Amino acid sequence: MKRPLIQILLLLGVLAACKDNPVIPNETQTVIQAYLYAGSEVNQVYVYESAAIGSTDSMNIPVPNASVSIYLNGTQFKLQPDAQMAGKYTYQGTGMSITPGKTYQLIVEANGRTSTAECTVPNPPVGVLSSQSTMTYKEESISTPFGTRTFWTSDDSLRIEWANPGNDYHYVLVESVDPNRTLIQSDTLRRFRFVTQPTQDSYFRIVAFSVNYTGRYRALVYRVNKEYVDLYRSREQDSRSLNEPLTNIKNGLGIFTAFAADSVFFEVKVE
Repeated sequence: MKRPLIQILLLLGVLAACKDNPVIPNETQTVIQAYLYAGSEVNQVYVYESAAIGSTDSMNIPVPNASVSIYLNGTQFKLQPDAQMAGKYTYQGTGMSITPGKTYQLIVEANGRTSTAECTVPNPPVGVLSSQSTMTYKEESISTPFGTRTFWTSDDSLRIEWANPGNDYHYVLVESVDPNRTLIQSDTLRRFRFVTQPTQDSYFRIVAFSVNYTGRYRALVYRVNKEYVDLYRSREQDSRSLNEPLTNIKNGLGIFTAFAADSVFFEVKVE
């Protein structure tokens, strides 16, 4: 399965916070964002140099010349710098697959420091389904002192459901995948997709105001690891109690984690 672009995820805007200078000791550190997606290529590994406390820099600095490798069962897979984006690394070879249940090690050598981490790829969610195949909008109008106002409404709500007997964490990404989509309600941000926060529930309800366009939608349900949930929860610190952010990187900061997903589709129509 093709996974969506991580910036949507991460969309989340959540993990992108690693680009900002976190609360760290005076010395600089290696900051890593690395994400593996079951069944997909490895192209979401980012390496930064943190700015020390007292520095005038507000953002971490991309490291374009790091040595980055991922290991599986002792086999090394060397990542290469992305020519289009400094600090980003991708695997450009063959023979590497991201498989549920497998544990991967990450080793990054940058600016004289070696940072390491490992993560296990979760199994994809099971039993993913949609409670209905369509959401239907209809045009209504109301009279106001300033004239008649026309808008689109829907009585439909749609549940994305999955089995979760182990109370694992999941999040849902909902995205418009119809190239012929049309606008049905105001969307100044042109938001074709949105992502939920991690949950231990076994469903997510999509209500009328959640979607802004007609056409086909895809809902991807991701099973996520604890390190992702921990970082998500720590993304907003109380300024009265500044703590070093949660990380699973040894001799560094950031996150190395993995995701697995399954998806369903539904249609948004107008009468």
